[in-house]
Amino acid sequence: MEALVGLKERQLIGLRPEDVYSPEIAARVEETDQQVFARNAPCTYEQWMVYPDGHSACFEMRKVPFFDARGKRLGVLGFGRDVTERQRHQQQLEQASREKTTFISTISHELRTPLNGIVGLSRILQETRLDAEQRQYLNTIHVSAVTLGNIFNDIIDLDKIDRHRLQIAPVRVDLPAFLSDLESLTRLMAEQKGLYLHFDLDGDLPHWVQTDGTRLRQVLWNLTGNAIKFTEHGGVTLRVYLIPETPRQLTLRFEVEDTGIGIPASELENIFTMYYQVNDKKHAVGTGIGLAVSRQLVEAMGGTLTVDSEEGHGSCFVLELTVECLDEPEPESNHATPDLRILLLEDVELNITVATALLEKLGHSVTPARCGAEALELVKPGRFDLLLLDIQLPDMTGFEVADQLLERHGTEGLPPMVALTANLIRDKSEYLAHGMTDAIGKPLSVDNLKRVLSQLFATPESNQLAVSPPEESVEVLDMGFLTDYADMVGKEVLVGAVKLFEQM
Repeated sequence: MEALVGLKERQLIGLRPEDVYSPEIAARVEETDQQVFARNAPCTYEQWMVYPDGHSACFEMRKVPFFDARGKRLGVLGFGRDVTERQRHQQQLEQASREKTTFISTISHELRTPLNGIVGLSRILQETRLDAEQRQYLNTIHVSAVTLGNIFNDIIDLDKIDRHRLQIAPVRVDLPAFLSDLESLTRLMAEQKGLYLHFDLDGDLPHWVQTDGTRLRQVLWNLTGNAIKFTEHGGVTLRVYLIPETPRQLTLRFEVEDTGIGIPASELENIFTMYYQVNDKKHAVGTGIGLAVSRQLVEAMGGTLTVDSEEGHGSCFVLELTVECLDEPEPESNHATPDLRILLLEDVELNITVATALLEKLGHSVTPARCGAEALELVKPGRFDLLLLDIQLPDMTGFEVADQLLERHGTEGLPPMVALTANLIRDKSEYLAHGMTDAIGKPLSVDNLKRVLSQLFATPESNQLAVSPPEESVEVLDMGFLTDYADMVGKEVLVGAVKLFEQM
């Protein structure tokens, strides 16, 4: 105390806190004294003190009521320890955490932009005429981009888990379509290594369920990707079972089994640990976070993720997740969307290319603007039918562009404005507050574009006379299947199949 306040013991006796400390510290001393007196209980707190030479130190203070042998309270006994280094270390950790979060947020936008472009353009190219070698190369590009995106999602979720900010967002999921996409990607990955893929589905799968489809897809990609990576001969089997719980709930059980190198029994408890890799395994390459993040994601969704393995004989990962069954959505009205003149405000060339390709494929014309000022110059009353506005721009935000357009032209002089955003859309009120009618997440998907355009511009198709087939006619062609097949493989392949049928 003498060293701390610069006074000797005999000088301190009889002084009040305000005679010794600064007003702020004295007030805290008296406040904590009163807490001990009022509650007759100990009190612990941290307090920065200033030495006579001007340097500061942080003390962890402990105050307790002090009694004599007969139980009479005599006063307060206080003592403390210097925790300055611990405090500074904690501040450094917090600063490092803030800087890491800022870094993750920045690269989230910067890396997703080219990655989404690769995924989108490769998907568009897959629908064009390609020879076998070109299609193999393109499939490799597509799988690699999706895999890279999955690793990136692991990193993002790892940061959210570290900060206890992970949020699960259940949505309506088309389960058959979800599993079809998973099978297509997994089959491409397996074929590139010369492995087989068996995909076994329960015959009574519900069509619509409510779950966090993004996180579920991420976990299953991790499991199937690992199964393929650690398998050199044989292949991978993915089974999906149903376990009924209630009329509205069921448990989905996914089993991902491989014929790979397996995991030693002594390592099974460790493989879900962050950054852990099986020792002395040449295949054990990668980030070491996929399984750890996957288990935490599954547990956050209320499910379980376990493994059974034998070294040299493969592994089987089991994911069980309870989901809610949903009713079929109302069928969409048979409405047609007219060809539109669209202004696309987007500053990244790759995004412009992908969005323009999607919109033109739907029959619309697109005029790009690469900054807010250019968009403000291009927009004139009657020139466009729709404005698609990116939110993050080099010169201003999409919100500011929308506000200025409303100020110039008013709601009557403007076409509908729709936001484009890379952020997760949980609440559209912010977009509506700036005069926008809707918001679409990136990467753009055909389904989202069609949904928004249909809501804004769909009109009943012209009344055409429906020609009913004679009652005795028999449908010999499954037109639904043929149409889907043609969309998938293209005209040339379909015509070739017809010629082959003719020859046979």
